[in-house]
Amino acid sequence: MLPATRTANPTATTTIYLEIDDDRSSARTLIGTPEGGHMMWLYGSEEEITGSLLDHELAHVVLASRFGDAMPIWANEGIASRYDNERRKTIRQQKLAGFVAIESWPHLDRLLESEIRQQWQYAAAESLTDFLIERGGRQKFVEFVADSRGSVERALAAHYGIRSVSQLEHQWRAAVRKQVSRQQRPVAATIAGEPRYVR
Repeated sequence: MLPATRTANPTATTTIYLEIDDDRSSARTLIGTPEGGHMMWLYGSEEEITGSLLDHELAHVVLASRFGDAMPIWANEGIASRYDNERRKTIRQQKLAGFVAIESWPHLDRLLESEIRQQWQYAAAESLTDFLIERGGRQKFVEFVADSRGSVERALAAHYGIRSVSQLEHQWRAAVRKQVSRQQRPVAATIAGEPRYVR
């Protein structure tokens, strides 16, 4: 969660508060405190707070050193979510499968402008980030994100040859359908290969 506009500060210090708690898993980072640094709170198992939770929140800090809080929230969370643990990634894969199963998709024009708070929003943001990185690499994605503050559609055309958010949405949905289909095929093959008993 990022506060009001802050500029990039690559030399800002980050203060980390942590609490080992096997029954809790949460984290928060405040970018740009009044003193000019960042603050991070981590609650979880020792494995999580030294692993995926820390990695996710550090991604926000690193991105703040490059963008301040000028980076669109969907891209910021999309990148940070790539460092999450398998449990969270599995939940998001289930959300993507749900989009496909009932043909109920988030509208990208809204996602690109909204806060990211719900798991389906994290799922869509991470998936869209992965889609664009796979299409052009990390550097191109960072350049696109920087340029998208002026106009998303202009940045899409310049960096990916995509004419509109609508065209991006169409291509992204097609990629998610393929991904979900690939993931479900081994399960279906296993079920089909199981022995059948006749009584």
